[in-house]
Amino acid sequence: MLDVDVDFISRSLDKLLDQLKHHHDLVNTCMVSFIVEDYFQTILHQDIQEELLNMSNDDLARLPSKLMVGFDEDLECTSPVRQVLRQLSELSLEKCGIAVSVEDILQVKTEDNELLEHFDKFMPEKKTHEVLAMASFVNNLRTFLEVDSLLDIGSGKGYLSQVLAALYDIPILAVDSQVINRVGAEKREENLTKRWGGLERRAGDRAAGNLPRTSKQLKKSGTHVTQLDERVEKMEKRQVVHLTKFVTEDSDLSAILTENLHLNENTLHSHGIIGLHTCGNLAAASIKIFLSSNKSRFICNVGCCYHHLDEHFFVNPFVDWNTEAQFPMSSKLMEKKFWIGRNARMLAAQPLDRLATNLSLPTKSLLWRSILQVMFRKYAPDLSFRDQQVGRIASKSKDFTDYTRKAFKKVGFENEINKLSDENIQEIYSDYSALYEKKLNAFYQFRLMFAPLVEAIILTDRLLFLAENPLIEKAYLVRLFDSNISPRSYALVGIKKS
Repeated sequence: MLDVDVDFISRSLDKLLDQLKHHHDLVNTCMVSFIVEDYFQTILHQDIQEELLNMSNDDLARLPSKLMVGFDEDLECTSPVRQVLRQLSELSLEKCGIAVSVEDILQVKTEDNELLEHFDKFMPEKKTHEVLAMASFVNNLRTFLEVDSLLDIGSGKGYLSQVLAALYDIPILAVDSQVINRVGAEKREENLTKRWGGLERRAGDRAAGNLPRTSKQLKKSGTHVTQLDERVEKMEKRQVVHLTKFVTEDSDLSAILTENLHLNENTLHSHGIIGLHTCGNLAAASIKIFLSSNKSRFICNVGCCYHHLDEHFFVNPFVDWNTEAQFPMSSKLMEKKFWIGRNARMLAAQPLDRLATNLSLPTKSLLWRSILQVMFRKYAPDLSFRDQQVGRIASKSKDFTDYTRKAFKKVGFENEINKLSDENIQEIYSDYSALYEKKLNAFYQFRLMFAPLVEAIILTDRLLFLAENPLIEKAYLVRLFDSNISPRSYALVGIKKS
């Protein structure tokens, strides 16, 4: 396995921060205020404005893909947009040398349990891809480190735990703070146990290139009952326990695992901590929980929902302050009192690879909401920002006029908008659309290019926090998933000294 290089991680983080410093105002904008704050004019350099406006809609739609593969040769090398995108491309986690491969960590080419690919669909396609890749990786890591059991923090519907236990016979405690998630996971667990024999049999048939045999065919062969009984018995014996509990750094994980998995109290047990798409603060909290538990041998965590992540040095004036802020984590960024901002964190959660593949521009609802903000300023000037939330009503509106009337009704200013005729509202829309639609699309697509940069800063901060800790022997960021399928594709892996 690769060794931890704290200085290298720190220098890489400096490069990421330096790039963000020049564009922080851009990435932390709120598109709702695009027109009222005239972002295109006030934030973008004039050279970039001109280049973006000279692009066709097709060129703008292709900007995300050009970040991935580079510009066409016929474009000028001195193009200001190209210069920015080249800089961003060089700062990807892979090119910075921060993200590594699965093979780098395990020093062997791992083999996925391909049987799951042939199963009847008992999970959504995206979840199947994630669970298959992560289950295989975690099992290899657990075997390499000789870990006895696993703790799945923020287990949600329990898919990862169920598959790990079913395919690899690993004792797992799946913990979630929501009762509804535990109850649902237990019902799925019970159903999966009953169905597992048939699922495994049909998958085996498909893996062998055959059509799944029917129950009648199996009964005629005389092997169906015996095989099914063996598989069900195996499933019923496996240890998957679902628990509703809010775990913290002060929780005694060893005691919780021993009690719920019925482990021998007199035997030393090591465990691993896993989490698939743990939301917001929970991803960072899981790292701290891992470090506080002396019998936790490794952590493998894939975080998500950066917009739900609370910051120490950025206070959103429109939400209640959360004292359990989890960004930044590293001493480096804590000393800098570094902050990103909620709008930038929302940007980081964008599925850039998927957008690069789809080659699409933002939907009309973004322009509608931006023009609506102009109307709020004029016809409802006393409406606070907190009270301007209209939700996702655009998809339920037949046109902008309908959208506007629904929005004003929702915020309690229906009488004000009723003073305007449909023709008046349509005229306002036509005027602002003509002036700002191209600018909004161009600004949005250019700003989108910075999503991987913001995500890289959040993840590298967590990596550095782990690497700084004297308990840690190895720490990595590894791409586990195809980011076209699963946009939050990086796992943070930490291994303690033995």
